[in-house]
Amino acid sequence: MRDRKYLHPLYQPYYKKPLLISEGYKQYLWDHTGRRYLDLSSGIATVSVGHSHPRISKVIEEQSKKMIHHSQIYMHEKQAEYAKRLCEELGPEFDCVYFCNSGGEANDFAMMMSRLHTKATKFFSLRNAYHGLVGNAASVTSVGTWNHNILRGYDVEKFAYPSEYRGTHKTAEGYLGDAKEALHTLNCGPIAGFIGEPVMGVGGVVPMPRGYLDEVYKMVRANGGLCISDEVQTGFGRVGKNFWGFKWLGVKPDIVTMAKGIGNGFPMAAVATRREIGDSIKKNYFNTFGGGPIQCAVGLEVLNILRDEKLPENSERLGEHLRSRLLEMQKKSRVIGDVRGQGLMNAIEIVKNKETKEPGIEESANLMELAREQGLLISKGGPLGNIFRILPPLCITKEDIDYACDRLEDILVKM
Repeated sequence: MRDRKYLHPLYQPYYKKPLLISEGYKQYLWDHTGRRYLDLSSGIATVSVGHSHPRISKVIEEQSKKMIHHSQIYMHEKQAEYAKRLCEELGPEFDCVYFCNSGGEANDFAMMMSRLHTKATKFFSLRNAYHGLVGNAASVTSVGTWNHNILRGYDVEKFAYPSEYRGTHKTAEGYLGDAKEALHTLNCGPIAGFIGEPVMGVGGVVPMPRGYLDEVYKMVRANGGLCISDEVQTGFGRVGKNFWGFKWLGVKPDIVTMAKGIGNGFPMAAVATRREIGDSIKKNYFNTFGGGPIQCAVGLEVLNILRDEKLPENSERLGEHLRSRLLEMQKKSRVIGDVRGQGLMNAIEIVKNKETKEPGIEESANLMELAREQGLLISKGGPLGNIFRILPPLCITKEDIDYACDRLEDILVKM
């Protein structure tokens, strides 16, 4: 472990015996001994078109020979082209894009822009949501494991955690009643906006109940606010053929934030909105690396690959197959409390008892180790870490899904 001597203690290995990854290709990873694993995490929903995609490697190589960086004080040919392509994917309501580096920064910028446009400060988000750990984004993050004992932002309130499995209410109507009450009692005038994920990612892969976001958006707009769809994990085909989580749910946000799958692991992010909202920022706002030559070249190629290889459609089809296998597994296992998801963004919630829903925290830790022994790399999530998140690269095959499910069934049914 001496190689970790100079690393901050926050760099904690995922397993009892740390896993050293040295290579990746498509949906597979190899450790330093040459053992292959099936990647069911995708770098936390980040690798969209597959590890080491040759087309991505090619554009990085070609662009790096021309120019790597010159910052936003100059223009380059791919920047405007990429912004246009993103708007075309989002829909005709969007005609203004700002590039940045991470999902947290994108959410921070979107909230600042909302406050400037509405001239209000009050923001609403959801309990158990994760939107980043910087600036304004930290103030709307409320997953217990990520909340530090410091002052985080200002003038933010939270609606109830809209989980139909574990939340306070069990229906969309119940959660809408909570949101209505919060808007009536926790603000004293126009609000700046609301931010939410179509499917909670870090919070444990919790899809929003059907009809919930649509009604929340109406309430927020009636109070003068803007609606932000955080597509950092749900965007770029992760939730299926609709390409975006907000389109899957049939809602129309004012601002969309995106990162992770946007660059297939390359650090980049973007915020898209309408020109009238974008024009709310009257003074300069600067980002050294956002929208650089390599970033835009990679982003364009990711969009091309997603469409050329029909990966959102693959996500839709194989996500349905995966959930059908998991639901069958749930009937046989005493520890699978819930199966949920959309596209290739899915979760198994591990419990000690299906009736009481007591979280299976120790069981989850053991299952992580057993899955690794079977060659499966799965990420954990939720406020207590008892939720298996299954988020493979969108290029995964049915054969790999069946292989993973067979191995998981061996583990989960025998426990």
